[in-house]
Amino acid sequence: MTGIMSALSEKTDFIVCADWQSPDAETKLRAMVADAGLTMDRIRPVDIGGLEVTPFAQDICVCLTPRDAAPADRFVFLEPLDFQRRDDREICDRVGAALSHDVRASGLEFQGGNLLCTDRHILIGADHFEANREAMAPTDPTAPEQAVRMAFKTSLDDTRALFPLGAPQVPVPRPIVRPGGSRKAVHYIHPSAIGLNQPIFHIDMFVTPLGPIGGIPTALVGKPTPSHQHGPEVDLLAGLPFDTVVRALESAGYRVLRNPITTATLRANGQPRRVRDLSPSDDIEGALRESVVAQGAQPTDHVEIFEHHILTWNNVIVENRGSSGLHVVMPTYDHPHDAECAAIYESLGARVSRLPDMTRMVALRGAAHCMVRDVARHHETDADVGPRIA
Repeated sequence: MTGIMSALSEKTDFIVCADWQSPDAETKLRAMVADAGLTMDRIRPVDIGGLEVTPFAQDICVCLTPRDAAPADRFVFLEPLDFQRRDDREICDRVGAALSHDVRASGLEFQGGNLLCTDRHILIGADHFEANREAMAPTDPTAPEQAVRMAFKTSLDDTRALFPLGAPQVPVPRPIVRPGGSRKAVHYIHPSAIGLNQPIFHIDMFVTPLGPIGGIPTALVGKPTPSHQHGPEVDLLAGLPFDTVVRALESAGYRVLRNPITTATLRANGQPRRVRDLSPSDDIEGALRESVVAQGAQPTDHVEIFEHHILTWNNVIVENRGSSGLHVVMPTYDHPHDAECAAIYESLGARVSRLPDMTRMVALRGAAHCMVRDVARHHETDADVGPRIA
């Protein structure tokens, strides 16, 4: 978080939510602010003591700025219909009450990481588009598509069209079994990391809109590459429909460039288990057991189990700094693709700030974009334009 704060525009202010009643909270805040090279006048602390929350502020809402409001003068938190993740939903209420901003409930299913705005579209992951469609007409699967579009237009933005990204159905990648000396190595990705109708559970994990570049709307989309972390290559993302997303964006007039996206594990050595100890009644262990047995493993054989997490260089913070161009705040993972992805952004004219190693963060299924909620933006010509984030 310190890296994110230090990288953003000097015109960015920060809403920092924490348990400010704890004895050392202010000391820690001042240290963080100093490490980021900021001053305390850019910080607006909001107390969320008593709440158990995740570090991913992006998902809890969308933020609307009324047309009649002065820049950053007031805004509206629009919350999804049903958001169950610890106490994250309560954050909006605390911020709204502390800073006199509106909080409204929505009748729509969405999460912030599955909605991305471009100059012409609201890109929505197909999972949430389908969830709203089914909720609006459970007995007629075709009629409500226009109703979903109209509901988002009315609730969010009447100037941009809703544009779903995904495929009809996405299978969870099967575990990959590789020889591992006296035991087999089993590599898998958790089903919750994969979408039902989109390659990954949130589109901000693999799609990066960059706005018009040379007059052409431009986006990056992840291109799966194998992981070589444990010797023989493992590509758990290869069969997912990223190309379907690329074709959809190109059909809408976007120039699409591809950047690597891959997986990694946190441990150098997997957890050793006997095949017979993998429970067939458990969804994950049952799939692992089925895969190794199909490849000739015996009940008494040992396997090493490696859970893979998605390494994404699409989950970035993009600032449009007016005449000075784009600024991209990019996660890194001490990985060869760090330099390759930074070079892709730089080839598009962006300045890149690299964050410290975020490997442990992606094990929680998020990265840089997931950690911020852009709540209000100044509209200034030829000036640094920075988001205000919670």
